[in-house]
Amino acid sequence: MLKAAIVNGVKNENGVFVAPDVTKFNKDNLLFLGTDANDVDITGRESGDTVVNGEYYVGKFNEETNHFVSTLVAVPGFTVNGEAKVDNVTAQGTNDGASVKINSNQGE
Repeated sequence: MLKAAIVNGVKNENGVFVAPDVTKFNKDNLLFLGTDANDVDITGRESGDTVVNGEYYVGKFNEETNHFVSTLVAVPGFTVNGEAKVDNVTAQGTNDGASVKINSNQGE
């Protein structure tokens, strides 16, 4: 069954995102795998995050043969809906000021 799949783009020597080598992927190292050939969700980003063109690449992945059967195409840039949260602010004095942590209750 063909499913849409997403992988990370790679930066070339000029720092521009380009498509990775499709032969290097199998089901175990895909970032996201859709439920059909036409849709796949990117999850786990925070509200307000901005993703640039080519940070992710999408293609058609064959689960039976365990490889991409299409070229990879850059996912257009986007910003995750919502506003970034700032809560649970802490400050700890340092020798020359303070170290300020935001959302430290969430391990960040």
